Amino acid sequence: MTSTLQQLLGQHYKWLYIIKHSVKTSLAGLSVNLIFIIAGFLEIAVYIYLYYINKSIDFTTIITQFLIVRLYSSMVMNRWYYFIGDLVFSSGMTRFLLMPTNYFGHQICLSFGMRLVRNLVTLASNLLVWLSVYFFVQPINFSWVILTLVIFVPLGFLLNFFISIALGHLAFFIKDRRDYSGFCEIYYMIFGVLSGVIIPLSLIPFSWVQNTPFAYVSHQPLNFYYNPTWLTFLNITTWTIFWLVIMAILSRLTFKAGLKKNEAVGL
Repeated sequence: MTSTLQQLLGQHYKWLYIIKHSVKTSLAGLSVNLIFIIAGFLEIAVYIYLYYINKSIDFTTIITQFLIVRLYSSMVMNRWYYFIGDLVFSSGMTRFLLMPTNYFGHQICLSFGMRLVRNLVTLASNLLVWLSVYFFVQPINFSWVILTLVIFVPLGFLLNFFISIALGHLAFFIKDRRDYSGFCEIYYMIFGVLSGVIIPLSLIPFSWVQNTPFAYVSHQPLNFYYNPTWLTFLNITTWTIFWLVIMAILSRLTFKAGLKKNEAVGL
């Protein structure tokens, strides 16, 4: 089977190999994924309680929005800045720079393979929460339109990837790994708010938050769930591609600037 794929893909087989290898690597840390499932349950329980005590908002509507954004965001999640930061601080970036493959292409395939299993596990846990709420707490305003959100997943994943890798390249400019870890944790909380994962952006009294690149990772694609028209689809797709190009350019700029700061031995 492997030899057939090698003959079929030729020199492009290397990208499939990177994905296969990274998937196997992620399976080695499956216990960590289980820990994240437990943490995800606790996090979701807290958010549901906070929404529930806010009597001015219809609980069914809020919980529906919350679970939908959780299901979708679990498919596009990509915290690749942790991996890039680790490469910089451990001088592992040198290995990638010496490889004959394109740096960004290699990172995209790695991130896809590494996140595939974990994202599927997270998706399953969120789906379990959805079903638990539906059958044991309160019916949810469910529509099969949610299945169409899959068409936004590739763009959402790539946009999140380039945001993450651009952020990861900032590790070149930070001397202490602990400072960078703290920076990433702060960013993760900010991302949760600006992407609409924690609360719907419609509840934030600033319209600009719905036009940031973070909003097009999770929040904006969900508008298609509530308004499934071609105009909505084209608007979301156009703006997502726009931000994708901007973040791809920014990631290349931060990479080039970071290389000048690289203190790895041999470069």
